[in-house]
Amino acid sequence: MLSSNDHDVLNELLVLHERSLAVYLTYASPWGHRRVSGDGFDVIREVADSHQVYVTEVGEMLLESDSEVVHGDFPMVYTGYHDLSIDFMLGKMLASEQATVKRLQGCTDRAEADRVRAIAERSLGASQAHVQELEEFIASAAS
Repeated sequence: MLSSNDHDVLNELLVLHERSLAVYLTYASPWGHRRVSGDGFDVIREVADSHQVYVTEVGEMLLESDSEVVHGDFPMVYTGYHDLSIDFMLGKMLASEQATVKRLQGCTDRAEADRVRAIAERSLGASQAHVQELEEFIASAAS
């Protein structure tokens, strides 16, 4: 049985991943033309796919524990991003993932049950890897 605190942590994890900027941009693509494989669109898709893995895992854990599943909403600020350039949006994605890392650290710190802490730690590690990937991609695109 999970504590109410762990239910809150799981729902925060769910919202962080399901309502991430990367996931939003898969619904409302930034302006630009696909150039080649390995471009910014691919980076966004990879981050969004990773987030979706955690959405599924966290959602299943919530359902198994008969907990309320809170999906949340995309932040309203995202609605202004669909017509901006992919290069600009990669910078926004980096900032968004950095903020996600901070919130995921908080989730990890607050998790009580081992299995909740484990998924929080895995998702934190994945988001830290996204930050590094985005930093490297932006640096290589600038050179």
